[in-house]
Amino acid sequence: MDLELRYIEGKGYGFDEFFWMALEDYTIKESHIILNQLSSVVPHLPILDGWSQEIAGVIHGEIPKFFAVEYYNEESDEVADEPTFFVDIKSIECEEYLEYISHKLSIKSYLPKNESLRNSFQDRDRI
Repeated sequence: MDLELRYIEGKGYGFDEFFWMALEDYTIKESHIILNQLSSVVPHLPILDGWSQEIAGVIHGEIPKFFAVEYYNEESDEVADEPTFFVDIKSIECEEYLEYISHKLSIKSYLPKNESLRNSFQDRDRI
């Protein structure tokens, strides 16, 4: 399994091959927004050893697109944390997204109130 690693404030994160393949279902702009949202939330994701978790997000536009991402975030016994691995992404319906929100499992729900999502394309263009 090939993983591409990125690092943010000392905490690494990687992407599984399945994630990259599923991301091809989105446009380049949408992919960029998704990746920026994920990099914004990495430091705030809960740790759950041995189990995958899901988090949901939205790409705002004329027609919003909702998505869910499966990831692993485990604590390490070593000095540095193990990287967070994003393993899959899928499109979801609005009703499913609202369920994630109600369970506080949306990307926005993990961010501190004074921090905003990194949506660089979104700020310049409507999708």
